[in-house]
Amino acid sequence: LHIGIYNKEAVKVLNLSTDYSKNQLVKEQNDISCEIPELLLTPNIYYLDYAILDNGYLIEHNREIIIFEVLASDFFNVGKIIDKVPSYLVCKQSWKKN
Repeated sequence: LHIGIYNKEAVKVLNLSTDYSKNQLVKEQNDISCEIPELLLTPNIYYLDYAILDNGYLIEHNREIIIFEVLASDFFNVGKIIDKVPSYLVCKQSWKKN
């Protein structure tokens, strides 16, 4: 199973795949989940695609099955709204003077 998250400009910003999982899933499993502890997308409209492959052969592919919007916010609680950021992702960070 491959899942891609794309922004409204059709740029893939994240790729998830069972190929990267330590847990081997079997074909008979119809109910699976993927946990992402933290994904910090910048404000935009995004959509999710998925593809199911079997030994490299495409079995099923669906585009834009989920469409969602990330709104501007003060995510870091520093009194600044994250609105226009020249990137697709942000991350928690800690700065100090050496």
